[in-house]
Amino acid sequence: MKQLNIIEREDSLQQIAAMPTAERDAFLKKLSKKLKKERGIKDWDADTETASNAFNTKNNNTPLFGSENQKGEWYFYNTAAKSKGYSEFRSIWGQRQNIDNWRRISGPGTAPQRAARRVNDNETIVGDDPMAAPPPGNKAIDILVPIQDDISVEGLRENLPLTQPQLDTSNGRIATSMFALGKAYQNLLEDYKEAIITYESSLQKFPDSLYGGEIYSNLSYCYKQLGNLALADRYKSLLLQKFASSEYADRLQHPEKYKPAEKDPATTKTYESIYNKFIEGRFEEAVKEKKEADSIHGKTYWTPQLLYIESVYYIRNRQDSAATGVLKEIVTQFPQSPMKEKAENIIRVLSYRDSLENYLTNLKVERMREDSQIVVFDDARIQGNIAQKLERDDSKLLPKRVTTVDVPKLAEEKKAPVIARNQAFAIDPLSAQNVVMILTKVDPVFSSEARTAFNRYNQTKFYNRKIEIKKDTLDADRTLLVFSGFVSADDAIKYTDRIRKDAAGEVSWLPADKYFFTIISDDNLELLKENKKLDDYLELLKQKFPEKF
Repeated sequence: MKQLNIIEREDSLQQIAAMPTAERDAFLKKLSKKLKKERGIKDWDADTETASNAFNTKNNNTPLFGSENQKGEWYFYNTAAKSKGYSEFRSIWGQRQNIDNWRRISGPGTAPQRAARRVNDNETIVGDDPMAAPPPGNKAIDILVPIQDDISVEGLRENLPLTQPQLDTSNGRIATSMFALGKAYQNLLEDYKEAIITYESSLQKFPDSLYGGEIYSNLSYCYKQLGNLALADRYKSLLLQKFASSEYADRLQHPEKYKPAEKDPATTKTYESIYNKFIEGRFEEAVKEKKEADSIHGKTYWTPQLLYIESVYYIRNRQDSAATGVLKEIVTQFPQSPMKEKAENIIRVLSYRDSLENYLTNLKVERMREDSQIVVFDDARIQGNIAQKLERDDSKLLPKRVTTVDVPKLAEEKKAPVIARNQAFAIDPLSAQNVVMILTKVDPVFSSEARTAFNRYNQTKFYNRKIEIKKDTLDADRTLLVFSGFVSADDAIKYTDRIRKDAAGEVSWLPADKYFFTIISDDNLELLKENKKLDDYLELLKQKFPEKF
């Protein structure tokens, strides 16, 4: 693994740096020769004396290429001379590429080449040879590793941590690599024993490298996996003591926040209770309890429905900034929810709410009051001027004649449906009916919101029909939304079947146990509001239409 290579490399460099100066220089010189030989590079120091003697020898008549050309042939036409020259060139300069400026390029590396380089995570940083040539690629990882291009004695000496800043950098590489190695044992190999050994070794060598408490968190987890609860609790205590406000401490105390799929049933019920309190209009109580729950569990138990009804409360109280913040949470946290588009529309409307209200306030429009009456003139003088229409009655001029006609019997399937009755109600399937949505313990804010939603629904799905929705009240706990415009029970039942299926999408923020749909005529509705016998009416309706209600 690359972390092991880094640790071994830095340890080796520190050991060399700790040698006495003379011993270190001798070691570097020997290592430099070894590396040059392995790379096919001639040692300049070994050849210096030989070259000097060759130029200083008096009366040296040795030909340039080792032997005189007795035949008088040009060197490049002489195969033996070329072969010998090529061999001598390789023995001195090693294997060279056929490129320009090879002498300069093969010399000591430039500063950028000797600088620390970054390599790809998937590539080996350092092999068995700590001074190996750089691997391909230059993508970044967390640890900077110097790559050795210059293998001269001075080049090798540059990478040694001889000063305190250099030693600190080297120790930092070792500490980071040890921690990464421990995490690899823990998360990739699930070898918790080796992970513990690596973490403990890191703590002993580098007690200040705690990584924001993560090393304590990892040790607590590994010991817990091995069944050593005493040491697991010990490192958990150290984490909570030294890094109480860190993410890792929060993970240990509230693991359910980071595992949404494993939600606590008791906490889920708490948020459901908060949700119902919003729906029922107990807003202050719901807001207070939600703040307390959020301080413990964060956003883990939020739902788009809960956030939506909370935003409606803020909108009602004209706290537009708070409402916008809650609606933005729906957009960011629940991008796949059908309520995302609704939230975005409300945010857009809230952005120009003040200007719209100011415009409507300043707009002078006189409209008839809803409770005003149309004036009908009842003036006797006006009526007296209207000529009375004469009616002719010829019935008395002819004698009356009685005619008997045989009436055929009506087929059973063509007879009018039987009217169902009980002591309080009568259901005539042929009479006009209403579809009624009965809401139980729903605040007027949300019943009005439901009415708006279904008005929009009717305009989209039933644009060719005139369906009016009026709010009414049955008692203190039950609100009615009355959908009118159905000519018969069969017509109303067809609409009821459709709206039952679509209601979950139209009012998805409203719990299903808070409402249901039924049908009722105007006469029965008035009776129901007087006697409050809803169960009796529903029982009669079930008897009349057993497959529908």
